Amino acid sequence: RDSGPARSSGKESFVEKHKDTLKDLSDDLLGTRGAYVLDDGLNILGKVPVKELEETLSDISETVFAIIMDGSVDKNLAPVIDKKRVKFIITKSDKNTEVRARLILFKELQ
Repeated sequence: RDSGPARSSGKESFVEKHKDTLKDLSDDLLGTRGAYVLDDGLNILGKVPVKELEETLSDISETVFAIIMDGSVDKNLAPVIDKKRVKFIITKSDKNTEVRARLILFKELQ
């Protein structure tokens, strides 16, 4: 008996729904050590070097839904991400400090 498609987690449905956009943005950043800060419509609120991301997130007043970054979440950036209640982090690195946001690796978008 077929119960229909398996229920997917929020991460899977978000990634599947926006895979092309996320992949394009990720590809744009590859090798730049840069980061995009996005709202819930995946509009770019800012593009900054990863090393300035902590300060940018502290200063930005808009709600940050997702961050795409050519870098990793370190112990200094993680609490700022949690404080801003960012939902998704799309990153090249698989060496990240734990955060509440869902981590998605660039390679998962291929």
